[in-house]
Amino acid sequence: MSTVHEILCKLSLEGDHSTPPSAYGSVKAYTNFDAERDALNIETPIKTKSVDEVTIINTLTNRSNEQRQNTAFAYQRRTKKELA
Repeated sequence: MSTVHEILCKLSLEGDHSTPPSAYGSVKAYTNFDAERDALNIETPIKTKSVDEVTIINTLTNRSNEQRQNTAFAYQRRTKKELA
């Protein structure tokens, strides 16, 4: 019985190390990023009568933190309003 326990402990502790830890739990930078285009893509649905939340969510959730910050600055330059 202890042999099975030892094997299971080894399996759970060793795990699969083929993927680097940096590949988990983070949003990757969007390769075709353009802050001005993203700001426009956010501004347009906000200005419409019924806010298109899906477009806004898809734009912001597929960007890295740095890209979201750049988009927020571009939005503020365009509209003179903070993206909050």
